[in-house]
Amino acid sequence: MKKTILRMSVVALTLGFAFTACNQNEEKSAQPDEVAVTDNTSGLGESDDVIAVAEDAMDRGGASMRVSAEKEVFESTYGATVTITRNGDGTGSIVIDFGAGLTSRDGRSRKGKILVDYSGRHRTNNSQQIITFDNYFVENNKVEGKKTLFTTTDYSSTSYPVFFTSIKVEGGKITWRDGKITEWASDRVRKYDYKNTLTDLGDDEVTITGTASGKSRDGRTFTAAVASPLVLTVSCAVSQKSWLPVKGVLEVTPQNDLKRTVNYGNGNCERTVTISVNDRSWEIMVR
Repeated sequence: MKKTILRMSVVALTLGFAFTACNQNEEKSAQPDEVAVTDNTSGLGESDDVIAVAEDAMDRGGASMRVSAEKEVFESTYGATVTITRNGDGTGSIVIDFGAGLTSRDGRSRKGKILVDYSGRHRTNNSQQIITFDNYFVENNKVEGKKTLFTTTDYSSTSYPVFFTSIKVEGGKITWRDGKITEWASDRVRKYDYKNTLTDLGDDEVTITGTASGKSRDGRTFTAAVASPLVLTVSCAVSQKSWLPVKGVLEVTPQNDLKRTVNYGNGNCERTVTISVNDRSWEIMVR
């Protein structure tokens, strides 16, 4: 169990690298042809960052194991004050409070609160977490919305569990430092596979499928769909400090415009993706 929690905590930290790297680059360099693509990536990265912070709090607080009625207060890996209130029936609430602002070990500044209501033991079959925010900012970009996570486990094809987490985002919103706004909603399924080696973190894979829609900072709506499953590896996340897919294809269609096909590569650890529109292709740095 210790190895499992350590593994998931490392993954949580690597997940968290996504949002900042992505939003810093995108705010500076996004061109009109790329805005919908980069804003969809921002939403994905922000979601993973928040989930990483919440899962870190649950792992460090033992929320995955305890069901007795009690309250616990401690400091998270990210430096926040975490208060877990357990109701004694497998449900409870978590307040992750960054106060007026602090810089975490991952180098990001955060302030405000992440709020989690949970049912069932963390990372077990049929467990659920509902995540909302109270005046929460990352790098002075305000994050809003509601995320509902529901996890199922599958032991049928491996000696170790494969976790399937459905992630539904409603009212997702980032208000950037310059006042521009990105909005989105999404339905994703995140599959976490130990690859049948519980002690080897490096070969673990995460596969993401699903759809999204929203409005990019240029005011145009967009839709997005995973055309070929996005594959992320822990080894690349650790080495590059960036939770970026190493392969897979995403299709993004801005309002009144042509579909952009986003190819994440062939499995190598890279920070560039190839965007194609009809017979035209170009590369961008997304993180």
